[in-house]
Amino acid sequence: MNFNNMFKRNIAMKIVSFSMALLIWFYATTEQKVEIRMKAVCEFQNLGESLSVYKTNSDTMDVLFKGKSRDFLIMNLLRRRPTFKINLSSLDKGVYKFTIDKESVRVEHSKNIYAVSVLFPKNIELEIDSVGKREIVVYPVITGRPSNGFTISGEVKVLPQKISVTGPKKMIDSLNMMKTEEISIDNCKKEIVKKTKLNFEGRPVLSEIKEVTVKIPIETVITKEFKDVPVIFVNKKSGISIEPDSVSVDIRISGPEKMLEELLAGEISPIIDISNIYKKGIYTVQITIPKQKYIEVLSINPQSIKLKAK
Repeated sequence: MNFNNMFKRNIAMKIVSFSMALLIWFYATTEQKVEIRMKAVCEFQNLGESLSVYKTNSDTMDVLFKGKSRDFLIMNLLRRRPTFKINLSSLDKGVYKFTIDKESVRVEHSKNIYAVSVLFPKNIELEIDSVGKREIVVYPVITGRPSNGFTISGEVKVLPQKISVTGPKKMIDSLNMMKTEEISIDNCKKEIVKKTKLNFEGRPVLSEIKEVTVKIPIETVITKEFKDVPVIFVNKKSGISIEPDSVSVDIRISGPEKMLEELLAGEISPIIDISNIYKKGIYTVQITIPKQKYIEVLSINPQSIKLKAK
């Protein structure tokens, strides 16, 4: 008997038969009723244009639904989600509480799926506020570090630097900045110019501008040495004389190449704070350099000296 010929006979009928069997199996296995716990999303409707929902205890609810397996499968395939609607048309500024009954929770176009019970929370509490508007600064969120031997070499620029936002007045008044989504500079070796979206962090805030351009200057790091840099004495008390009254140090620093090439010794300004010297004696004092953006002090020689007050 030739098995190949046997399988080739009536192949179309066999495919139809197999498909029918598969459909019957699918129908039988998905016909059974099941209960499934899902999140239902709250939709606030018909709120006045001059008003905004400031905050709620929750904008979702855990609900137990009942229906056939087949209907739940179709719901997921079509990406239909359970919702409950709250009509706010008659409300003004204030705090309100709504009890959600199971009959108000529905899955659109899925008549055979229905809510059995609202599990948690059973009430939606919300505060309605008037709409506010103001300009706020955009703050770029930068993560990571450039490649070895490279560094951020100047001011990070954002375009536009400020945006206009609208939302609940209480929130708008307390909002100082709008962050961007994270921008990674890991292993970068050159300037980054990137469009990035704003991160509203789930706040009920609106802006016509949804993304900004961020420019991050990145340059090679170099080191530079300065010899015999004069030290400045600060906070000297009247009536006290100091010996020696002039000191110089050698300094080694690192930073962005262009910045260090243009940097002069007088711009580094090492200092000795002698505010604690108010009577005669011998004192050991530290030499410090005020922190400068993008520049790292690698060494100061000497780091400290002895002074005589008289």
